[in-house]
Amino acid sequence: MIDYGALAGRAHGERTAVALVLSAEEREKIEAAMRPAKAEQRIVRRARVVLMMADAVPAADIAGLLGVRVRTVETWRQRFG
Repeated sequence: MIDYGALAGRAHGERTAVALVLSAEEREKIEAAMRPAKAEQRIVRRARVVLMMADAVPAADIAGLLGVRVRTVETWRQRFG
């Protein structure tokens, strides 16, 4: 598991990141999707996004770390949440 403690819950402007609620089973499935050596990179990237959202990392930080747009991160949050 990756520790995003320095980024979690950080405020960007007026907005503070809100953690995406994951059950233990959901988190386990997402982490398992990232493990296979031949996992598709798009699946791994989305799994990382969901895990970071669950750790309350702001969308702007997630976008910067993974090289995607903030809007993309927000879209993935809407789809998953």
